[in-house]
Amino acid sequence: MCCPFHDPKDTEGREEDAIDFNFHKLDFDLQDDDGDDNDQAYEPEFNSEIDMENPSFVKGMVFASREIFKDAIRQYGRKNKYNLKLVRNDKKKVKAICKSDCIWSLWAAKFDPNDAADPTCQIKTYVPYHGCLKDSKNKNITSTFIAKHYLDKFMTDPHYLITLLQQDVMNEFSHHVSLTKCIWTRLKALEIVNGNHKEQYGKIYEYLSELQVTNKGTTIICKLDCRLFQRMYVCLNAIKQEFKAGCRRIVSIDGCSLKGYYIGHLLVEVGIDANDCIYPLIDVVVKSKNYDSWCWFI
Repeated sequence: MCCPFHDPKDTEGREEDAIDFNFHKLDFDLQDDDGDDNDQAYEPEFNSEIDMENPSFVKGMVFASREIFKDAIRQYGRKNKYNLKLVRNDKKKVKAICKSDCIWSLWAAKFDPNDAADPTCQIKTYVPYHGCLKDSKNKNITSTFIAKHYLDKFMTDPHYLITLLQQDVMNEFSHHVSLTKCIWTRLKALEIVNGNHKEQYGKIYEYLSELQVTNKGTTIICKLDCRLFQRMYVCLNAIKQEFKAGCRRIVSIDGCSLKGYYIGHLLVEVGIDANDCIYPLIDVVVKSKNYDSWCWFI
């Protein structure tokens, strides 16, 4: 007995549609399976020179080293405004997560666990979905990172204003950095550009030896106290000869404070050349401008 509102022909039509739909669904599932096999066979490689600017991850991606992988995670967090952290970080495996209530996670391990000399690692598990809000403050935007990221600007302009640096970070990363962090950033950037002050003082003997080789007759006196720098006197031979040949027999002495990382004082002796211009003669660096330093200089 059929329902008065039910047409057997419609039933046959719906059955045909269902069979056709199941057929297409089965075909789609088969394509997905084939695609998964292709993804497993294909292992993309992360290029640190190109991809580090705005990293993206896929399962199976290979990284040249564990450090490059961790740098890519931090850069991903900076660009996308997420505070990512490493919950596991050892020689064999690295795992990164977002917040406790977020499902995003990234797990990588050594590409060849049996080869101790192989530094490459590969993403094994990746959940790319975020269930949390983006952060306005990012712990991965450190003074060291900012110094390296804007190093070209500090090389072009050593007096790069910290207020301008603060604005540049805000425009690029939408992150507010304090003026104190900007000051530390400038110190670190200038240290990279100019070199470490301590290392430069360690090369003082090489500098003085080079002066004596390239300019014979140069007067050099360097005084140390328990291997710590105290005073240095330099008078180049070429300058002495030119002073005798064409300058007036009048000299003046003066001094000023040094405002570098290591404080000190610069004492100088200058003459007057034939054009009534200052002619530098002697340069002296001392720890402090006191009676003993002046007596030693004179």
